[in-house]
Amino acid sequence: MKFFYYILIFYVLLFSQSSISVENLDYNKWLKSEKFSYNLIEKIEKLLSTKNLTKVNNKENVKEIQNQIVSHLNIITKYQYEYIQLRPSCRNKIGDINFDYFEKIENCIKNKNFIILKKYSIEDLEFKFDNKLLVDNAEIFKNKFINLHTHEVKKENYDTIMENYNKNIQNINYNEFENQFNLLINFLSKKYNLISS
Repeated sequence: MKFFYYILIFYVLLFSQSSISVENLDYNKWLKSEKFSYNLIEKIEKLLSTKNLTKVNNKENVKEIQNQIVSHLNIITKYQYEYIQLRPSCRNKIGDINFDYFEKIENCIKNKNFIILKKYSIEDLEFKFDNKLLVDNAEIFKNKFINLHTHEVKKENYDTIMENYNKNIQNINYNEFENQFNLLINFLSKKYNLISS
C-alpha cells in the first residue's frame, strides 16, 4: 500500500510543474514561466529585434518576417507543451504499477510523441525528441526501486528516489527543448538571412 501512496505523491510533484493554460500559451509566456535559460531568451529577443532585420528593405516586410518568426516559435512551444502532457496521459493509460511501469511510460510517450511531432512539423526543419536519456533514466530508477525493495523500505528513501527521478525528467526535457529552440533559431536566421545569434 505504501508503494502506491509514494507513486501518487511522485506524480503530483511531477505534473504540477506547468502553470500555463493551453488557451494562453505563447512562446514568450512559455519561455519565461518554465526552466529555460536566460541565454535562450536573449537569443530569441535578438532574433526578433528590428535591428536584426536591417537587411530587410521594406518596413512591412520586417513586420511580416517578425510575425512568421513568432508563428514558428509558437509552433515549437505548443509542441513542447503537448509533449509534457503526454506523461500524465500515458500514466493513466498504463494503470498497473510494477517495476516496468516507468519504462512502459517512456515507451508510451515515444509512440504518442511521433504523432505530435507530425502535427507540429515545420517545413524544411526537422526537429525531433530523442527519448534515449529518458529511457535510461527509467531503467536507473527501476533498478534503484528494485534495490530499495530488497532492503528495509523507509519513506525517506522513496521520497529521495522519486524526487531525483522527477528532477532528471525535468532536466532532460528542458535540455531537449532548448536544443529544439536553438535549432529553430539557426534555421530562421538562415532562412531570413539574419545576424547569427
